[in-house]
Amino acid sequence: MRTAFFVDGYNVFYGLLADTPYKWLNLPQLLAYIAHIENPQSSVASIDYFTASVKPELATRGIASKEAQDTYVRALRAHKVDVHYGRHQLEPARAPFHQQENRCLAAGHNAYLEAGRKGN
Repeated sequence: MRTAFFVDGYNVFYGLLADTPYKWLNLPQLLAYIAHIENPQSSVASIDYFTASVKPELATRGIASKEAQDTYVRALRAHKVDVHYGRHQLEPARAPFHQQENRCLAAGHNAYLEAGRKGN
């Protein structure tokens, strides 16, 4: 069986690597191992890695963070990983609010709100 992987780079970094001494992850090797554990006849068909460019003005290490990300992306591409860039959304997002029922309509969330107060 051939397996395609779709990887959220932000969550890989902050979920696995942040606050550890490890900053490099051999993603193709890890995913090939996972595919094999799930099904010994499985092979990796493709790896798609989704990320957004580090903004040095927002990063803890400034330009060094951007350079590190660029280096890692080059390494991923050298190992046949398809890298896709999105963008950061720095503005706060707002969910539509239905006035008649005081109901939040975001992503199917049916939390009712009391007038003048936010709730879950």
